[in-house]
Amino acid sequence: MQPRLPPGEGKRSPRRQAEGRCGGRPSAWRLGLPTPCNPHFRRRRRTQMPLAFLLLAFAQSLSAAPVVPGGPGPVWEFEGPGPEGWGPTRDVRPLEVDQGVLKVSTTGGDPGILLQPVSLIPEAGHWVEVRLRASATGNAQLFWFPEGEGKVGEVTFHVPRAGEWLDLAVFPGWSRSGPLRALRLDFYQFREGCTFEIDRIAVRPWVVAGAQPTAPPWIFSGPGANARWADWQPTEHSEVFMSPLLENAKPIAGGWAAIRIRATQACVPALLWFDAATGQRDRQAFPVRGDGVTRAYNLQLAGDPIWSRRGALVGLEIPLVMRDHVQVVSLAFADGPSGPAELAARYFGFEDGHNRAGRPCRLLAVVENTGGDVSPPATVCLAVPDGLVLAGGAALTADIPALKPGERSRVTWEVQAAAAGSYPVVLREKAQTAALVTADLTFLPRRNVAPAPYVPEPRPVNTALDVFMFYFPGWDSPSKWTPIRSEAPERKPLLDWYDEANPECVDWQIKWAVENGISGFILDWYWNQGELSLDHWLRAYRKARYRDQLKLFLLWCDHGSRDVHSLDDVRRLARYWINQVFSLPAYYRIDGRPVVALFAPDKLRVALGGSDGVRQALELCQTMAREAGYAGIAFLSANNNFPPEWAATLAAEGYSGGTTYHEPGFDYHDCPSQQMRSYERQVRTAPYKWLAGLNAHPQLAYYPVVDSGWDSRPWHGYRGSIVHGRTVSLFEEWLRQGRDFCREYKLPILVLGPANEWGEGSYLEPCTEFGFGMYEAVRRVFGQGSPGAWPENLSPEDVGLGPYGFDMSAARTHWTFDDGSQGWTAGSGCAVETREGALQVKSIHDDPTLTCAVDFRAESFTHLVLRLRCQDGTEKPNYAQLFWAAEGSALSGDAVVGFTFADSDQPREYRVDLSKHPRWRGRIVLLRFDPCCEPGLTVAVDEMRFE
Repeated sequence: MQPRLPPGEGKRSPRRQAEGRCGGRPSAWRLGLPTPCNPHFRRRRRTQMPLAFLLLAFAQSLSAAPVVPGGPGPVWEFEGPGPEGWGPTRDVRPLEVDQGVLKVSTTGGDPGILLQPVSLIPEAGHWVEVRLRASATGNAQLFWFPEGEGKVGEVTFHVPRAGEWLDLAVFPGWSRSGPLRALRLDFYQFREGCTFEIDRIAVRPWVVAGAQPTAPPWIFSGPGANARWADWQPTEHSEVFMSPLLENAKPIAGGWAAIRIRATQACVPALLWFDAATGQRDRQAFPVRGDGVTRAYNLQLAGDPIWSRRGALVGLEIPLVMRDHVQVVSLAFADGPSGPAELAARYFGFEDGHNRAGRPCRLLAVVENTGGDVSPPATVCLAVPDGLVLAGGAALTADIPALKPGERSRVTWEVQAAAAGSYPVVLREKAQTAALVTADLTFLPRRNVAPAPYVPEPRPVNTALDVFMFYFPGWDSPSKWTPIRSEAPERKPLLDWYDEANPECVDWQIKWAVENGISGFILDWYWNQGELSLDHWLRAYRKARYRDQLKLFLLWCDHGSRDVHSLDDVRRLARYWINQVFSLPAYYRIDGRPVVALFAPDKLRVALGGSDGVRQALELCQTMAREAGYAGIAFLSANNNFPPEWAATLAAEGYSGGTTYHEPGFDYHDCPSQQMRSYERQVRTAPYKWLAGLNAHPQLAYYPVVDSGWDSRPWHGYRGSIVHGRTVSLFEEWLRQGRDFCREYKLPILVLGPANEWGEGSYLEPCTEFGFGMYEAVRRVFGQGSPGAWPENLSPEDVGLGPYGFDMSAARTHWTFDDGSQGWTAGSGCAVETREGALQVKSIHDDPTLTCAVDFRAESFTHLVLRLRCQDGTEKPNYAQLFWAAEGSALSGDAVVGFTFADSDQPREYRVDLSKHPRWRGRIVLLRFDPCCEPGLTVAVDEMRFE
């Protein structure tokens, strides 16, 4: 939900000026006078006000004095006939006030209420109490709008229960916001609509009850206890627990947080901090094991741009449903990880996704030191049942070297099953009775290898409607696979860590798709002012032997274009489509018109100066297509997560239909926290989301989506949402609902979520985790004919082909570019070629990126040395950045150094000091280099080396 004020925002009517700067009628509640309410008030309470009190309130209201910094803030209790200045933004029915309750009923996907004007000079210690009753659970948001040109702020909070009154606490972290001019509360939609009854909204100063230390450590139980955990909870149902206001003048010692927790169920809490120096709020989630053992969970804060060590507040967020299962023992800060060493199995299972009886199959264990000290060398022992043996008589034991905190060791065995079936295996530390981890290995029936010279001819399975699937062409180098291999080995594709530029790999993808009822791909396609990127898969598709058996149309991913489109650019774009793509025999058409989808129609609208510009541009494309002999172009919007009134705009601009890249149902309903979401809940609520989409866009053809999940931890760590509980059976249930929905409403196309967004956690292609399970679910639901006649799903190994994976070893630390890019690969923001012994990088927009897989210890190097040149004629300096990811972490703004370089036609040497950065530690596995921050530049890199 993006912050949008209604028309006329910023204007202050004379009537509201007279009524008081908090908006609406003045009241004792809003002016912060003594009331029956307090931060720990547990039940709804109304009392008669004494006459003297009412007279005092009336006298003070006449002055309409602004709220004083640091004092009590405004309170809205809705005791009068109106909403006290709050008004609807969009997607809500007219507000009602009845018996002291403000009622908000939603009608669409972006509902909210706005208060403007408001007089509030907030401080870090201010928090917002919201007492409400909601008809459904979900995630709400508070927005605030500073006066002047200040940045709009927002914070998400979770409504954890439905149908009961909840006292919730929202901590915005307002230390640097300055005076505010407006507040907005955004709610959420479920099925046909949600109802929110609001009893109270209050801005309160945060005061922890009792004597509490104003600096860490805080010890809540056991010897040396100095704080009470219950006193950190602002309200009864708050999922946020907050420290006392800290001493701003006294820096917090150390750059690591150590949270000692005992939990009886696994969960994902989060550390919160509000920085007094930067005035910003941050949140770092972390997984907690549910085995009932007290242990320290260590989070590195040093290096985070929001962490200055001068905190205003520190707290923890713990889901309400986990309250009875989690005990926080202490919260402290240190210079490094705390606690003893502890080995844990991060992954244990098959390395590959198609494992047959009678063949050696690789079993992988990834062991990590999750503790705070160096673990000594150890030995792990594998226990296998009867019928399962180690190939070649290998030992059941394996050595684990000494590991620093956070380091991992990979161990593999080759196991062979006598017959198909499931075999339980156990991994233990030597001399330990308790299992480190267990797994069930399922072997497929034996099959003799019948060598084939090439990918066997596909045998397509027909379907009653067209089933399309989004495809992301992002896997053209080892560096792209590195985060997946490191953080999610279960996602390994059946094609191995494959090269998408290989036509033979594309032929396997075509074979598997059409043999399982998938009609075609919707290909993510990147164009920016004539520059193509990530087009390697399309080039391979052109060369594939079975190309014409898989339908295809383009999804123009213009979300990285930075509003640089023009009518001339659109003309070149249409010429490319007509000359290079539409002529492909399997290119998909609707009513004779080639189909093109756009990911971000709103950005195109902005770039072309509004809807008239878009209409003119799309009509130009239509004219060019008709002149080339086509019936026109069917333009689809591929992002329908926008207000319903936009559908009329899209139709007027020239779009004929719409779908979306993800359509996850009402997944926030009944989710355990604002971060963890349930795939099962997505499945159960998908028909309501489809119906809402169908009704919201009557002017456009609507194509529903069966989503493929979301878990972006390989790319973003625990900073993003995580959809848990995805299974083949749930996916199949969702498919059956989609089939029935399309039948009922006579829709010709069903869209599947992304096939291969391995980093984002949206994937259906055959892989280690699911084998062919997801594809075979599609075939069971949509396939026609006798299942006995359907082709057997074969792996490359079944016919003696492959492997197709990249060499994932990456020992290079010095690049001269004498024989190519030497592992550096372009992202979507630049074009790269190697010429004259230099890596030539042309920036397409202002965020060009290069990535490279590596494998070295940070402690071995202190500097990055570069020789580069860039001449753009402006003589102004440019700015470059190096990002890195250590094993166990994702690329982020926490691990980055930047430097400026001069405009020059001759190479110059630059030395970048890495040694002082607190995140330059551990085993470095991935680099990202951003060579500049402006579009249209060419940076020539002659050499890069670590020393």
